[in-house]
Amino acid sequence: MVVPVIDFSKLDGTATERAETMAQIDNGCEEWGFFQLVNHGVPKELLDRVKKVCSESYRLREAAFMESEPVRTLEGLMAAERRGEAAAPVDDMDWEDIFYLHDDNQWPSNPPEFKETMREYRAALRGLAERVMEAMDENLGLDRGRMRRAFTGDGRHAPFFGTKVSHYPPCPRPDLVTGLRAHTDAGGVILLFQDDRVGGLQVLKGGEWVDVQPLADAIVVNTGDQVEVLSNGRYRSAWHRVLPMRDGNRRSVASFYNPAFEATISPAVEGGGEYPEYLVNHGVPKELLDRVKKVCSESYRLREAAFMESEPVRTLEGLMAAERRGEAAAPVDDMDWEDIFYLHDDNQWPSNPPEFKETMREYRAALRGLAERVMEAMDENLGLDRGRMRRAFTGDGRHAPFFGTKVSHYPPCPRPDLVTGLRAHTDAGGVILLFQDDRVGGLQVLKGGEWVDVQPLADAIVVNTGDQVEVLSNGRYRSAWHRVLPMRDGNRRSVASFYNPAFEATISPAVEGGGEYPEYVFGEYMDVYAKQKFDAKEPRFEAVKAPKSA
Repeated sequence: MVVPVIDFSKLDGTATERAETMAQIDNGCEEWGFFQLVNHGVPKELLDRVKKVCSESYRLREAAFMESEPVRTLEGLMAAERRGEAAAPVDDMDWEDIFYLHDDNQWPSNPPEFKETMREYRAALRGLAERVMEAMDENLGLDRGRMRRAFTGDGRHAPFFGTKVSHYPPCPRPDLVTGLRAHTDAGGVILLFQDDRVGGLQVLKGGEWVDVQPLADAIVVNTGDQVEVLSNGRYRSAWHRVLPMRDGNRRSVASFYNPAFEATISPAVEGGGEYPEYLVNHGVPKELLDRVKKVCSESYRLREAAFMESEPVRTLEGLMAAERRGEAAAPVDDMDWEDIFYLHDDNQWPSNPPEFKETMREYRAALRGLAERVMEAMDENLGLDRGRMRRAFTGDGRHAPFFGTKVSHYPPCPRPDLVTGLRAHTDAGGVILLFQDDRVGGLQVLKGGEWVDVQPLADAIVVNTGDQVEVLSNGRYRSAWHRVLPMRDGNRRSVASFYNPAFEATISPAVEGGGEYPEYVFGEYMDVYAKQKFDAKEPRFEAVKAPKSA
Protein backbone atom coordinates (compact mmCIF):
# COMPACT_ATOMS: atom_id res chain seq x y z
CA MET A 1 0.00 0.00 0.00
CA VAL A 2 1.20 3.50 -0.88
CA VAL A 3 -0.07 6.76 0.58
CA PRO A 4 -1.82 8.71 -2.23
CA VAL A 5 0.20 11.37 -4.09
CA ILE A 6 -1.94 14.12 -5.63
CA ASP A 7 -0.95 16.82 -8.15
CA PHE A 8 -2.71 19.81 -6.58
CA SER A 9 -2.09 22.05 -9.62
CA LYS A 10 -4.67 20.06 -11.59
CA LEU A 11 -7.43 21.63 -9.53
CA ASP A 12 -6.88 24.56 -11.91
CA GLY A 13 -6.67 22.33 -15.00
CA THR A 14 -9.36 21.07 -17.35
CA ALA A 15 -12.77 20.05 -16.04
CA THR A 16 -11.73 16.39 -16.26
CA GLU A 17 -8.45 17.00 -14.41
CA ARG A 18 -10.24 18.97 -11.70
CA ALA A 19 -12.86 16.24 -11.20
CA GLU A 20 -10.15 13.57 -10.97
CA THR A 21 -8.15 15.63 -8.47
CA MET A 22 -11.23 16.28 -6.29
CA ALA A 23 -11.97 12.55 -6.29
CA GLN A 24 -8.37 11.81 -5.26
CA ILE A 25 -8.61 14.28 -2.36
CA ASP A 26 -11.92 12.74 -1.28
CA ASN A 27 -10.39 9.26 -1.36
CA GLY A 28 -7.32 10.44 0.56
CA CYS A 29 -9.50 11.93 3.31
CA GLU A 30 -12.00 9.09 3.45
CA GLU A 31 -9.84 6.01 3.02
CA TRP A 32 -6.52 7.16 4.48
CA GLY A 33 -6.76 10.42 6.39
CA PHE A 34 -3.34 11.05 4.81
CA PHE A 35 -2.18 12.09 1.35
CA GLN A 36 0.76 13.93 -0.23
CA LEU A 37 0.47 17.06 -2.38
CA VAL A 38 2.92 17.91 -5.15
CA ASN A 39 2.78 21.06 -7.29
CA HIS A 40 0.99 22.70 -4.37
CA GLY A 41 2.06 26.28 -5.08
CA VAL A 42 4.63 26.70 -2.28
CA PRO A 43 7.85 27.76 -4.09
CA LYS A 44 10.75 25.31 -4.06
CA GLU A 45 13.10 28.17 -3.23
CA LEU A 46 11.09 28.85 -0.05
CA LEU A 47 11.08 25.17 0.91
CA ASP A 48 14.87 25.04 0.48
CA ARG A 49 15.22 28.01 2.84
CA VAL A 50 12.95 26.33 5.39
CA LYS A 51 15.12 23.20 5.32
CA LYS A 52 18.23 25.32 5.82
CA VAL A 53 17.05 27.47 8.74
CA CYS A 54 15.41 24.55 10.58
CA SER A 55 18.50 22.37 10.23
CA GLU A 56 20.74 25.20 11.42
CA SER A 57 18.40 25.85 14.33
CA TYR A 58 18.67 22.22 15.44
CA ARG A 59 22.46 22.37 15.34
CA LEU A 60 22.23 25.17 17.92
CA ARG A 61 19.92 22.99 20.07
CA GLU A 62 21.70 19.65 19.63
CA ALA A 63 23.83 19.85 22.78
CA ALA A 64 20.70 20.46 24.89
CA PHE A 65 18.96 17.45 23.33
CA MET A 66 21.91 15.25 24.24
CA GLU A 67 21.31 16.23 27.89
CA SER A 68 17.53 15.71 27.70
CA GLU A 69 15.41 13.19 29.54
CA PRO A 70 14.93 10.79 26.56
CA VAL A 71 18.70 10.56 26.07
CA ARG A 72 19.39 10.10 29.79
CA THR A 73 16.66 7.46 30.04
CA LEU A 74 18.00 5.48 27.08
CA GLU A 75 21.54 5.68 28.43
CA GLY A 76 20.23 4.29 31.73
CA LEU A 77 18.54 1.36 29.98
CA MET A 78 21.67 0.57 27.99
CA ALA A 79 23.78 0.73 31.16
CA ALA A 80 21.36 -1.69 32.87
CA GLU A 81 21.74 -4.12 29.96
CA ARG A 82 25.53 -3.96 30.27
CA ARG A 83 25.12 -4.99 33.90
CA GLY A 84 23.09 -7.98 32.77
CA GLU A 85 19.73 -6.54 33.86
CA ALA A 86 16.55 -6.64 31.77
CA ALA A 87 15.69 -3.35 30.04
CA ALA A 88 12.02 -2.87 29.19
CA PRO A 89 11.21 -0.49 26.32
CA VAL A 90 10.00 2.98 27.35
CA ASP A 91 6.56 3.85 25.98
CA ASP A 92 5.79 7.18 27.67
CA MET A 93 8.31 9.56 26.08
CA ASP A 94 9.45 10.47 22.58
CA TRP A 95 12.89 10.62 20.97
CA GLU A 96 12.20 14.09 19.60
CA ASP A 97 13.52 17.64 19.82
CA ILE A 98 10.70 20.16 19.32
CA PHE A 99 9.74 23.80 19.51
CA TYR A 100 6.55 25.61 18.50
CA LEU A 101 5.82 28.70 16.46
CA HIS A 102 2.58 30.65 16.58
CA ASP A 103 1.66 34.30 16.33
CA ASP A 104 2.05 35.09 20.02
CA ASN A 105 5.15 33.25 21.21
CA GLN A 106 8.88 33.91 21.05
CA TRP A 107 10.72 32.56 18.00
CA PRO A 108 14.42 31.67 17.72
CA SER A 109 16.66 34.59 16.76
CA ASN A 110 19.32 32.35 15.23
CA PRO A 111 20.03 31.69 12.50
CA PRO A 112 19.33 35.35 11.52
CA GLU A 113 17.13 34.37 8.54
CA PHE A 114 14.90 32.09 10.65
CA LYS A 115 12.09 34.51 11.52
CA GLU A 116 11.69 36.01 8.04
CA THR A 117 11.77 32.60 6.37
CA MET A 118 9.29 30.97 8.72
CA ARG A 119 6.86 33.92 8.57
CA GLU A 120 6.82 33.64 4.79
CA TYR A 121 6.44 29.85 4.96
CA ARG A 122 3.61 29.96 7.50
CA ALA A 123 1.69 32.47 5.37
CA ALA A 124 2.02 30.18 2.33
CA LEU A 125 0.96 27.09 4.32
CA ARG A 126 -2.01 28.89 5.83
CA GLY A 127 -3.28 29.73 2.36
CA LEU A 128 -2.72 26.15 1.21
CA ALA A 129 -4.65 24.79 4.21
CA GLU A 130 -7.63 26.99 3.34
CA ARG A 131 -7.62 25.75 -0.28
CA VAL A 132 -7.55 22.15 0.97
CA MET A 133 -10.47 22.89 3.30
CA GLU A 134 -12.48 24.38 0.42
CA ALA A 135 -11.91 21.15 -1.54
CA MET A 136 -13.19 19.20 1.49
CA ASP A 137 -16.25 21.47 1.68
CA GLU A 138 -17.08 20.72 -1.93
CA ASN A 139 -16.54 16.98 -1.60
CA LEU A 140 -18.75 16.88 1.50
CA GLY A 141 -21.55 18.81 -0.22
CA LEU A 142 -21.11 21.84 2.05
CA ASP A 143 -21.19 25.51 1.14
CA ARG A 144 -17.79 26.91 0.23
CA GLY A 145 -16.06 28.13 3.40
CA ARG A 146 -18.31 26.11 5.74
CA MET A 147 -15.39 24.39 7.46
CA ARG A 148 -13.50 27.64 7.91
CA ARG A 149 -16.61 29.30 9.37
CA ALA A 150 -16.91 26.45 11.88
CA PHE A 151 -13.26 26.95 12.84
CA THR A 152 -13.77 30.70 13.36
CA GLY A 153 -17.20 30.75 15.02
CA ASP A 154 -18.72 32.30 11.87
CA GLY A 155 -15.87 34.79 11.65
CA ARG A 156 -16.01 36.00 15.25
CA HIS A 157 -12.63 34.52 16.16
CA ALA A 158 -9.31 33.86 14.43
CA PRO A 159 -8.44 30.20 13.77
CA PHE A 160 -5.40 28.87 15.59
CA PHE A 161 -2.44 28.32 13.26
CA GLY A 162 0.60 26.73 14.87
CA THR A 163 3.81 25.17 13.57
CA LYS A 164 5.81 22.45 15.29
CA VAL A 165 9.46 22.14 14.26
CA SER A 166 10.79 18.69 15.15
CA HIS A 167 14.00 16.74 14.73
CA TYR A 168 14.42 13.04 15.43
CA PRO A 169 18.17 12.54 15.89
CA PRO A 170 19.90 9.21 15.21
CA CYS A 171 18.94 6.71 17.94
CA PRO A 172 21.41 4.00 19.01
CA ARG A 173 18.65 1.66 20.27
CA PRO A 174 15.35 2.20 18.39
CA ASP A 175 13.98 -0.98 19.99
CA LEU A 176 13.92 0.70 23.44
CA VAL A 177 12.20 4.04 22.69
CA THR A 178 9.60 5.60 20.39
CA GLY A 179 10.27 8.44 17.98
CA LEU A 180 6.76 9.86 18.36
CA ARG A 181 4.05 7.74 19.99
CA ALA A 182 1.04 6.66 17.96
CA HIS A 183 -1.76 9.24 18.08
CA THR A 184 -4.35 11.12 16.09
CA ASP A 185 -4.10 14.89 15.75
CA ALA A 186 -6.53 16.92 17.85
CA GLY A 187 -7.06 19.76 15.43
CA GLY A 188 -8.25 20.41 11.89
CA VAL A 189 -6.00 20.22 8.82
CA ILE A 190 -2.33 19.40 9.30
CA LEU A 191 0.30 20.13 6.61
CA LEU A 192 3.68 18.47 7.07
CA PHE A 193 6.89 19.31 5.27
CA GLN A 194 8.81 16.15 6.13
CA ASP A 195 12.39 15.09 5.56
CA ASP A 196 12.98 13.96 1.97
CA ARG A 197 15.71 11.49 2.90
CA VAL A 198 15.09 10.07 6.38
CA GLY A 199 11.85 8.13 6.77
CA GLY A 200 10.08 6.91 9.91
CA LEU A 201 6.58 8.38 9.57
CA GLN A 202 3.88 5.71 9.40
CA VAL A 203 0.07 5.78 9.16
CA LEU A 204 -2.27 3.02 10.33
CA LYS A 205 -4.36 1.67 7.44
CA GLY A 206 -6.54 -1.43 7.70
CA GLY A 207 -4.72 -2.59 10.84
CA GLU A 208 -1.26 -2.28 9.21
CA TRP A 209 1.39 0.41 9.63
CA VAL A 210 2.23 1.91 6.22
CA ASP A 211 5.28 4.10 5.52
CA VAL A 212 4.61 7.68 4.40
CA GLN A 213 7.40 7.66 1.88
CA PRO A 214 9.78 10.66 1.74
CA LEU A 215 9.05 12.68 -1.40
CA ALA A 216 11.11 15.76 -2.26
CA ASP A 217 9.21 19.06 -1.82
CA ALA A 218 5.85 17.38 -1.18
CA ILE A 219 3.46 18.52 1.55
CA VAL A 220 1.83 15.70 3.52
CA VAL A 221 -1.77 16.48 4.50
CA ASN A 222 -3.62 14.70 7.26
CA THR A 223 -7.04 15.29 8.75
CA GLY A 224 -7.44 15.85 12.48
CA ASP A 225 -10.16 14.95 14.95
CA GLN A 226 -12.18 18.12 14.24
CA VAL A 227 -12.50 17.28 10.55
CA GLU A 228 -13.74 13.82 11.55
CA VAL A 229 -16.43 15.44 13.70
CA LEU A 230 -17.42 18.08 11.12
CA SER A 231 -17.70 15.40 8.42
CA ASN A 232 -19.70 13.20 10.83
CA GLY A 233 -17.21 10.38 10.44
CA ARG A 234 -16.91 10.37 6.65
CA TYR A 235 -13.36 11.66 6.92
CA ARG A 236 -11.29 10.00 9.66
CA SER A 237 -8.40 11.30 11.69
CA ALA A 238 -5.76 8.64 11.18
CA TRP A 239 -3.46 7.11 13.77
CA HIS A 240 0.17 7.78 12.93
CA ARG A 241 3.59 7.53 14.54
CA VAL A 242 7.28 8.17 13.92
CA LEU A 243 9.82 5.37 14.35
CA PRO A 244 13.26 6.27 15.71
CA MET A 245 16.03 5.58 13.20
CA ARG A 246 19.63 4.51 13.76
CA ASP A 247 20.92 6.64 10.89
CA GLY A 248 19.99 10.15 9.83
CA ASN A 249 18.48 13.15 11.62
CA ARG A 250 14.85 13.35 10.51
CA ARG A 251 13.45 16.89 10.08
CA SER A 252 9.70 17.52 10.38
CA VAL A 253 7.84 20.86 10.08
CA ALA A 254 4.14 20.36 10.84
CA SER A 255 1.64 23.23 10.59
CA PHE A 256 -1.77 22.92 12.23
CA TYR A 257 -4.83 24.86 10.99
CA ASN A 258 -7.13 24.41 13.99
CA PRO A 259 -10.38 25.88 15.26
CA ALA A 260 -10.26 28.96 17.44
CA PHE A 261 -10.24 28.17 21.15
CA GLU A 262 -13.76 29.60 21.39
CA ALA A 263 -15.20 27.69 18.39
CA THR A 264 -17.96 25.13 18.93
CA ILE A 265 -17.47 21.99 16.86
CA SER A 266 -20.29 19.64 15.86
CA PRO A 267 -21.20 17.61 12.74
CA ALA A 268 -21.92 19.71 9.62
CA VAL A 269 -22.88 16.64 7.57
CA GLU A 270 -26.04 14.62 8.20
CA GLY A 271 -25.89 10.89 8.87
CA GLY A 272 -22.79 9.01 9.94
CA GLY A 273 -21.43 8.73 13.46
CA GLU A 274 -22.58 10.01 16.82
CA TYR A 275 -20.29 12.93 17.68
CA PRO A 276 -20.80 15.29 20.61
CA GLU A 277 -19.81 18.92 20.87
CA TYR A 278 -16.20 18.94 22.15
CA LEU A 279 -13.99 21.51 23.81
CA VAL A 280 -10.76 21.63 21.79
CA ASN A 281 -8.19 24.42 21.44
CA HIS A 282 -9.23 25.27 24.97
CA GLY A 283 -6.16 27.30 25.83
CA VAL A 284 -4.46 24.75 28.10
CA PRO A 285 -0.97 24.36 26.56
CA LYS A 286 -0.14 20.98 25.04
CA GLU A 287 3.22 21.11 26.79
CA LEU A 288 1.41 21.32 30.15
CA LEU A 289 -0.95 18.46 29.22
CA ASP A 290 2.06 16.33 28.29
CA ARG A 291 3.60 17.02 31.70
CA VAL A 292 0.33 16.09 33.43
CA LYS A 293 0.24 12.77 31.57
CA LYS A 294 3.83 12.10 32.59
CA VAL A 295 3.61 12.90 36.31
CA CYS A 296 0.27 11.11 36.76
CA SER A 297 1.54 7.99 34.99
CA GLU A 298 4.72 8.02 37.07
CA SER A 299 2.66 8.51 40.23
CA TYR A 300 0.58 5.44 39.41
CA ARG A 301 3.71 3.33 38.90
CA LEU A 302 4.62 4.17 42.51
CA ARG A 303 1.11 3.12 43.63
CA GLU A 304 0.70 0.05 41.43
CA ALA A 305 1.90 -2.50 43.98
CA ALA A 306 -0.64 -1.20 46.50
CA PHE A 307 -3.45 -1.46 43.94
CA MET A 308 -2.51 -5.10 43.27
CA GLU A 309 -3.16 -5.74 46.97
CA SER A 310 -6.43 -3.76 47.05
CA GLU A 311 -9.94 -5.05 47.73
CA PRO A 312 -11.09 -4.99 44.06
CA VAL A 313 -8.11 -7.13 43.02
CA ARG A 314 -8.53 -9.55 45.92
CA THR A 315 -12.25 -9.83 45.26
CA LEU A 316 -11.76 -10.58 41.56
CA GLU A 317 -9.05 -13.13 42.34
CA GLY A 318 -11.51 -14.80 44.71
CA LEU A 319 -14.21 -14.96 42.02
CA MET A 320 -11.79 -16.41 39.48
CA ALA A 321 -10.60 -18.99 42.03
CA ALA A 322 -14.22 -19.96 42.68
CA GLU A 323 -14.77 -20.48 38.96
CA ARG A 324 -11.70 -22.71 38.77
CA ARG A 325 -13.30 -24.83 41.52
CA GLY A 326 -16.43 -25.15 39.39
CA GLU A 327 -18.49 -22.68 41.46
CA ALA A 328 -20.69 -19.94 40.02
CA ALA A 329 -19.19 -16.43 40.19
CA ALA A 330 -21.69 -13.57 40.18
CA PRO A 331 -20.44 -10.17 38.93
CA VAL A 332 -19.65 -7.63 41.65
CA ASP A 333 -21.61 -4.38 41.33
CA ASP A 334 -20.69 -2.54 44.53
CA MET A 335 -17.01 -1.67 43.96
CA ASP A 336 -14.91 -0.13 41.21
CA TRP A 337 -11.75 -1.34 39.43
CA GLU A 338 -10.07 2.00 40.01
CA ASP A 339 -7.01 3.47 41.72
CA ILE A 340 -7.70 7.04 42.86
CA PHE A 341 -6.41 9.93 44.91
CA TYR A 342 -7.70 13.48 45.32
CA LEU A 343 -6.08 16.90 45.13
CA HIS A 344 -7.56 20.06 46.59
CA ASP A 345 -6.12 23.14 48.24
CA ASP A 346 -6.12 21.76 51.77
CA ASN A 347 -4.93 18.15 51.52
CA GLN A 348 -1.54 16.46 51.19
CA TRP A 349 -0.27 15.85 47.65
CA PRO A 350 2.20 13.19 46.49
CA SER A 351 5.84 14.22 46.74
CA ASN A 352 6.96 11.86 43.98
CA PRO A 353 7.70 12.24 41.19
CA PRO A 354 9.44 15.50 42.19
CA GLU A 355 7.70 17.51 39.43
CA PHE A 356 4.20 16.37 40.48
CA LYS A 357 3.24 19.25 42.76
CA GLU A 358 4.44 22.07 40.51
CA THR A 359 2.87 20.51 37.41
CA MET A 360 -0.50 19.84 39.01
CA ARG A 361 -0.68 23.29 40.65
CA GLU A 362 -0.14 24.86 37.21
CA TYR A 363 -2.68 22.50 35.61
CA ARG A 364 -5.33 23.11 38.26
CA ALA A 365 -4.97 26.87 37.86
CA ALA A 366 -5.43 26.54 34.09
CA LEU A 367 -8.47 24.24 34.50
CA ARG A 368 -10.05 26.52 37.06
CA GLY A 369 -9.85 29.42 34.62
CA LEU A 370 -11.25 27.24 31.84
CA ALA A 371 -14.17 26.14 34.03
CA GLU A 372 -15.07 29.77 34.71
CA ARG A 373 -15.01 30.55 30.98
CA VAL A 374 -17.31 27.58 30.32
CA MET A 375 -19.68 28.80 33.05
CA GLU A 376 -19.78 32.27 31.49
CA ALA A 377 -20.76 30.68 28.18
CA MET A 378 -23.54 28.81 29.99
CA ASP A 379 -24.69 32.08 31.60
CA GLU A 380 -24.98 33.69 28.18
CA ASN A 381 -26.80 30.72 26.64
CA LEU A 382 -29.27 30.64 29.55
CA GLY A 383 -29.98 34.37 29.29
CA LEU A 384 -28.37 35.08 32.66
CA ASP A 385 -26.12 37.96 33.64
CA ARG A 386 -22.44 37.21 33.13
CA GLY A 387 -21.03 35.58 36.28
CA ARG A 388 -24.46 34.58 37.61
CA MET A 389 -23.54 30.90 37.96
CA ARG A 390 -20.26 31.70 39.67
CA ARG A 391 -22.05 34.01 42.11
CA ALA A 392 -24.43 31.19 42.97
CA PHE A 393 -21.48 28.89 43.61
CA THR A 394 -19.81 31.42 45.91
CA GLY A 395 -22.83 32.77 47.78
CA ASP A 396 -22.44 36.12 45.99
CA GLY A 397 -18.71 36.12 46.69
CA ARG A 398 -18.91 35.34 50.42
CA HIS A 399 -17.32 31.88 50.06
CA ALA A 400 -14.71 30.25 47.83
CA PRO A 401 -16.00 27.64 45.40
CA PHE A 402 -14.70 24.12 45.94
CA PHE A 403 -12.23 23.04 43.26
CA GLY A 404 -11.05 19.44 43.50
CA THR A 405 -9.15 17.07 41.19
CA LYS A 406 -9.50 13.30 41.12
CA VAL A 407 -6.57 11.39 39.59
CA SER A 408 -7.67 7.91 38.53
CA HIS A 409 -6.16 4.93 36.80
CA TYR A 410 -8.10 1.90 35.59
CA PRO A 411 -5.46 -0.84 35.22
CA PRO A 412 -5.87 -3.76 32.80
CA CYS A 413 -8.58 -6.09 34.12
CA PRO A 414 -8.35 -9.84 33.40
CA ARG A 415 -12.14 -10.33 33.75
CA PRO A 416 -14.11 -7.20 32.83
CA ASP A 417 -17.33 -9.25 32.88
CA LEU A 418 -17.05 -9.66 36.67
CA VAL A 419 -16.38 -6.07 37.86
CA THR A 420 -17.13 -2.46 36.98
CA GLY A 421 -14.52 0.19 36.15
CA LEU A 422 -16.60 3.00 37.65
CA ARG A 423 -20.28 2.49 38.40
CA ALA A 424 -22.90 4.54 36.56
CA HIS A 425 -23.67 7.85 38.29
CA THR A 426 -24.25 11.55 37.78
CA ASP A 427 -21.82 14.06 39.28
CA ALA A 428 -23.01 15.94 42.35
CA GLY A 429 -21.32 19.25 41.66
CA GLY A 430 -21.13 21.95 39.02
CA VAL A 431 -18.84 21.85 35.99
CA ILE A 432 -16.53 18.87 35.55
CA LEU A 433 -13.52 18.99 33.21
CA LEU A 434 -11.94 15.66 32.37
CA PHE A 435 -8.54 15.14 30.77
CA GLN A 436 -8.98 11.52 29.78
CA ASP A 437 -6.63 8.97 28.29
CA ASP A 438 -6.10 9.50 24.55
CA ARG A 439 -5.50 5.80 23.83
CA VAL A 440 -7.54 3.68 26.22
CA GLY A 441 -11.30 4.11 26.05
CA GLY A 442 -14.00 2.92 28.43
CA LEU A 443 -15.88 6.12 29.31
CA GLN A 444 -19.55 6.02 28.27
CA VAL A 445 -22.46 8.45 28.61
CA LEU A 446 -26.16 7.51 28.63
CA LYS A 447 -27.99 9.17 25.72
CA GLY A 448 -31.55 8.31 24.75
CA GLY A 449 -31.45 5.07 26.70
CA GLU A 450 -28.22 3.87 25.04
CA TRP A 451 -24.65 3.90 26.30
CA VAL A 452 -22.44 5.92 23.92
CA ASP A 453 -18.63 5.85 23.93
CA VAL A 454 -16.84 9.12 24.70
CA GLN A 455 -14.06 8.38 22.26
CA PRO A 456 -10.48 9.27 23.22
CA LEU A 457 -9.40 12.52 21.57
CA ALA A 458 -5.84 13.73 21.95
CA ASP A 459 -5.46 16.81 24.18
CA ALA A 460 -9.23 17.46 24.39
CA ILE A 461 -10.99 18.34 27.63
CA VAL A 462 -14.30 16.54 28.18
CA VAL A 463 -16.86 18.76 29.92
CA ASN A 464 -19.91 17.45 31.72
CA THR A 465 -22.52 19.23 33.78
CA GLY A 466 -23.26 18.15 37.34
CA ASP A 467 -26.44 18.12 39.39
CA GLN A 468 -26.04 21.75 40.50
CA VAL A 469 -26.00 23.04 36.92
CA GLU A 470 -29.19 21.07 36.28
CA VAL A 471 -30.85 22.85 39.22
CA LEU A 472 -29.53 26.33 38.34
CA SER A 473 -30.73 25.90 34.72
CA ASN A 474 -34.10 24.61 35.99
CA GLY A 475 -33.66 21.40 34.06
CA ARG A 476 -32.62 22.91 30.74
CA TYR A 477 -29.12 21.47 31.20
CA ARG A 478 -29.05 17.91 32.51
CA SER A 479 -26.46 16.09 34.57
CA ALA A 480 -25.74 12.98 32.50
CA TRP A 481 -25.37 9.42 33.70
CA HIS A 482 -21.92 8.07 32.83
CA ARG A 483 -19.71 5.11 33.65
CA VAL A 484 -16.29 3.61 32.92
CA LEU A 485 -15.96 0.05 31.62
CA PRO A 486 -12.94 -1.98 32.73
CA MET A 487 -10.65 -2.95 29.85
CA ARG A 488 -8.50 -6.04 29.35
CA ASP A 489 -5.71 -4.08 27.69
CA GLY A 490 -4.23 -0.72 28.59
CA ASN A 491 -4.07 1.32 31.78
CA ARG A 492 -6.64 4.11 31.42
CA ARG A 493 -5.61 7.46 32.93
CA SER A 494 -8.29 9.97 33.98
CA VAL A 495 -7.79 13.40 35.58
CA ALA A 496 -11.15 14.94 36.50
CA SER A 497 -11.42 18.44 37.96
CA PHE A 498 -14.63 19.55 39.70
CA TYR A 499 -15.67 23.21 39.95
CA ASN A 500 -18.36 22.94 42.63
CA PRO A 501 -20.32 25.33 44.83
CA ALA A 502 -18.99 26.20 48.25
CA PHE A 503 -20.52 23.90 50.87
CA GLU A 504 -22.24 26.97 52.37
CA ALA A 505 -23.75 28.14 49.04
CA THR A 506 -27.51 28.10 48.55
CA ILE A 507 -28.56 26.55 45.23
CA SER A 508 -31.90 27.13 43.51
CA PRO A 509 -33.14 27.64 39.94
CA ALA A 510 -31.84 30.81 38.27
CA VAL A 511 -33.97 30.27 35.14
CA GLU A 512 -37.74 30.52 35.08
CA GLY A 513 -39.93 27.65 33.91
CA GLY A 514 -38.77 24.06 33.55
CA GLY A 515 -38.58 21.47 36.30
CA GLU A 516 -39.54 21.49 39.94
CA TYR A 517 -36.27 21.95 41.80
CA PRO A 518 -35.91 22.94 45.47
CA GLU A 519 -33.72 25.52 47.17
CA TYR A 520 -31.09 24.01 49.46
CA VAL A 521 -27.59 24.39 50.87
CA PHE A 522 -25.02 22.52 48.78
CA GLY A 523 -23.34 20.92 51.81
CA GLU A 524 -26.66 19.31 52.76
CA TYR A 525 -27.01 17.95 49.24
CA MET A 526 -23.53 16.43 49.49
CA ASP A 527 -24.50 14.65 52.70
CA VAL A 528 -27.32 12.94 50.80
CA TYR A 529 -25.18 12.30 47.70
CA ALA A 530 -22.51 10.51 49.74
CA LYS A 531 -25.11 7.86 50.62
CA GLN A 532 -26.95 7.75 47.28
CA LYS A 533 -24.30 8.46 44.62
CA PHE A 534 -25.14 5.44 42.50
CA ASP A 535 -28.92 5.76 42.88
CA ALA A 536 -31.37 7.91 40.90
CA LYS A 537 -30.80 11.64 41.39
CA GLU A 538 -34.45 12.67 41.75
CA PRO A 539 -34.79 11.26 45.30
CA ARG A 540 -31.72 13.28 46.27
CA PHE A 541 -33.49 16.48 45.29
CA GLU A 542 -36.56 15.33 47.25
CA ALA A 543 -34.43 14.56 50.32
CA VAL A 544 -33.01 18.09 50.56
CA LYS A 545 -36.42 19.56 49.77
CA ALA A 546 -38.13 17.80 52.68
CA PRO A 547 -38.56 19.88 55.87
CA LYS A 548 -36.21 18.94 58.67
CA SER A 549 -37.57 17.70 61.98
CA ALA A 550 -37.02 19.88 65.03
